[in-house]
Amino acid sequence: HYGRYRRDRRGGAQLLLIGKLAMEPPRVPGVRYVGYVSEAEKMAAMAGAKAILCPSLYESLSIVLLEGFALGTPALVNGRSAVLRDHAVRSRAALHYASAEEFVEALDLLVAEDRLRIAMGDNGTRYVRGNYRWDVVMAKYRGLIAAVAGGSTTTGSL
Repeated sequence: HYGRYRRDRRGGAQLLLIGKLAMEPPRVPGVRYVGYVSEAEKMAAMAGAKAILCPSLYESLSIVLLEGFALGTPALVNGRSAVLRDHAVRSRAALHYASAEEFVEALDLLVAEDRLRIAMGDNGTRYVRGNYRWDVVMAKYRGLIAAVAGGSTTTGSL
């Protein structure tokens, strides 16, 4: 889809790939593959990006998506992934696509519309704070454990 974007939008946004690829680096103008970088460099790249791209069909959570949201960076996610689409809808911090045409249009919006991108970035930050801070996650686990244990919070032996 990114190749289509670059063909339709000459000089469009660059795509920076960080980390280990499970494929050969795409030979498409505008794609830069830098491999592994330090955590600080990764976070700086994500914070400075127009959007985080999550094209996977097979996500169970997507740490990268949540890291981007925490930094105030909106995302463009594969709408065929139920998990990514759910994060996009609930957070109001990501657009989702199901076709090359939708990908191109959504990326255009995220690149060109500063006010939209900033509002979505703010939504993402709130979403992570409200759902994925350690204290919030631990409270959910405690509640689940208490519910399974029949409301008892005492420690017992197995």
